[in-house]
Amino acid sequence: MRLAFALVAALIGVAHAQPASVTLHTGSTEVTAYGTAAFAVCSLRYRNVEYLDAADHGRCMQSASSFDWMGEAFNPTQAGSAADGAIANPSSSQVKELAANGASLSTVTRMVYWNSVAGVKTSAHVLRQIVMTSLGPHANVIRYDVSFEIPAGEYHNIGQFEILTGYMPQVFSHFRTFDPASGQLAELSDGPGEQAMPVIFCTTDDRNCMGVVSVEPLASGGYGRWRFTSERVVKWNAVTRIASPSGSIRRTVYVSVGNLSAVMDAMRWSSAQEKL
Repeated sequence: MRLAFALVAALIGVAHAQPASVTLHTGSTEVTAYGTAAFAVCSLRYRNVEYLDAADHGRCMQSASSFDWMGEAFNPTQAGSAADGAIANPSSSQVKELAANGASLSTVTRMVYWNSVAGVKTSAHVLRQIVMTSLGPHANVIRYDVSFEIPAGEYHNIGQFEILTGYMPQVFSHFRTFDPASGQLAELSDGPGEQAMPVIFCTTDDRNCMGVVSVEPLASGGYGRWRFTSERVVKWNAVTRIASPSGSIRRTVYVSVGNLSAVMDAMRWSSAQEKL
């Protein structure tokens, strides 16, 4: 899939007049990327149910990185900065290239720091993102091909790459792990924290669920989960950590939505797909 990533990336051009949003449709799934969030996906509706929380630029479904265990003190973020505030406000991240059709979205974004670093607001870190729907037999699956580009001459001992994170309304309160290989489904505590198996977040009746699978092993990382009670939101992520990162860090993640049975079936299929 590495060649396909390069070919799609080569097709995208500088957007002279960026749209307010881009929506991808497939079956009962509607995926919308907001221009005010540097075209991170901020709405994912399946059968008219909203699966994402998009209150501010730190939420939505997006990618971010941090380095040298500095957390939010050195945290290039796709959708925007803390100072950008509500999602209706413009993002400080800079979208350099954008292309979309009914089933895919490609962007190249210079990410802003979540919090300014020594007075500097915009990082030199670039995120290349390709979001694809209409995948094989599954209309409820979204594929993310992500490439984090480390600036030349910038050195770090450790890089933490949040390949993808999803912020969801608190109604998705039932956390589980799922092993696509064995089919084993297990209860998962609130944590917070990471563990090795892919996660599924569901409503209590299991009619609406979201699952995530990384094609590549999550080296020194895993699948995280959090419940933010006062903010009325829950969060999952897929994280990998790399010593002395440089160049491009490329990863593929699949997200699936639907009832529990449909998500488990889609995750089995997703885990068998080829790498970048």
